Amino acid sequence: MADKYNVEYKIRSYNVDMNQNLAVKNLCDMINDISGLHSEVLGVSVDDLNRDNQSWVLSRMHLIIDKLPQRGKSISIDTWPSGTKGLYACRDYIVNYEDNQIVKGTSAWLVIDIDKRRPIKIPEIITNSQQPFLDIEPALVDDFRGKIEAIDTTGSYKTYNANYTDIDFNKHVTATKYVEWIVNQLDIDIHKLYDIKEIDISYRLEIILNSEMHVYSNIVEQDDNRLVIVHQIMSEDNKKIHCQAKTVWEKRAN
Repeated sequence: MADKYNVEYKIRSYNVDMNQNLAVKNLCDMINDISGLHSEVLGVSVDDLNRDNQSWVLSRMHLIIDKLPQRGKSISIDTWPSGTKGLYACRDYIVNYEDNQIVKGTSAWLVIDIDKRRPIKIPEIITNSQQPFLDIEPALVDDFRGKIEAIDTTGSYKTYNANYTDIDFNKHVTATKYVEWIVNQLDIDIHKLYDIKEIDISYRLEIILNSEMHVYSNIVEQDDNRLVIVHQIMSEDNKKIHCQAKTVWEKRAN
């Protein structure tokens, strides 16, 4: 059995939110970064796949969050490939802070044909690279079959345009920009009073440069201490759903 891949990250001033905590968007940036770094070590990086006119695309990510540390602190992230499910190549994560596990998560990735923009069967080089890690206990059990419910889109929304700095090497909006749009769409009082405890995000359609998107959020469960919110990102022109997500928030202790 191979060892998990580990990287330490220092939380800089540009990584935190207004509450001085590591912003969830920047946590996702770190997770995507370590995914790429480990893929390079395993010989299945974006550059490796590009030689066969292929690339990685994130399809789904699910994170359970205990806490997010503050500016100036350091975290370490463990990651490892955790097998395949159909066309998905899966990867798990554990985030540690001061010897405590503070985030656990899993993700599902597709390999696409760059020209056709469509998923292909997971190449053998990827399945072979996963073999030494398959005996590691999953960080988070999720088969990615659970659908995130559609929401009422007759209410208010925020509009975002896909600009040049939102686009990644696959020439579409980068995965963490979706997280940023979702978080920014919420009322400021939620950010003042609550901490995010879970995010489950499903990327359904890519967003290309200059697209105009509408971001919706509906609270579907609420009590004195907890909010469950469902989010949806839709294109303005054809009303197609490009992303769905569910977040869970808990009231911050005084």
